[in-house]
Amino acid sequence: MNIILSNLQGTDLKGFCALRGLGELTPEQVLQHAPEALITLDIGGMLAARLSLWWRNVPDYPGERLGVIGHYSAINAEVADQILESACLELTRHGCTLAVGPMDGSTWRRYRLLTERGTEPPFFLEPDNPDDWPSHFEAQGFAPLARYYSALNDDIRRPWPLPSQAGDGFTLRLLDPADMEQELHHLWGVARHAFASNFL
Repeated sequence: MNIILSNLQGTDLKGFCALRGLGELTPEQVLQHAPEALITLDIGGMLAARLSLWWRNVPDYPGERLGVIGHYSAINAEVADQILESACLELTRHGCTLAVGPMDGSTWRRYRLLTERGTEPPFFLEPDNPDDWPSHFEAQGFAPLARYYSALNDDIRRPWPLPSQAGDGFTLRLLDPADMEQELHHLWGVARHAFASNFL
């Protein structure tokens, strides 16, 4: 096994993105996400694991200096142990006291692992990962920092009451597919406001 720590300029980003991750990853996205370092692990010249690290521009977390592990992929538990251990050592070297992952820099991007599969296919933009990936992180001492779940509402005619704290000024209406660009602009404004104070 060969573990390589590099920066964006010293990595074959096309090869880096070729391993299956939580979703499609392109070299352009890696550049846009601007990780501080990339770690790859190869076996006989073949890429077997990859991840990115952030320690400067990361979310705040009370009482800790956060380090973030994202763009994660590993073909098996053995290489996962090696690359995650290297990642934690590198984050510690940069003064981080808590490692969080997998999270591609912040929760605006791909984050979290699917730990329990339901009977429905994954929802749009929901992460999907091999079933053994949660155990990769657990084997290195990681534990859940937050939990999320998805639910299917199969009766969209059922009234959806707004919480009392929502206040005035909220209107629910159908999306106008004829004016999708403007609709996406409105949705982005709502998302920025609604998620601005979300965890991480």
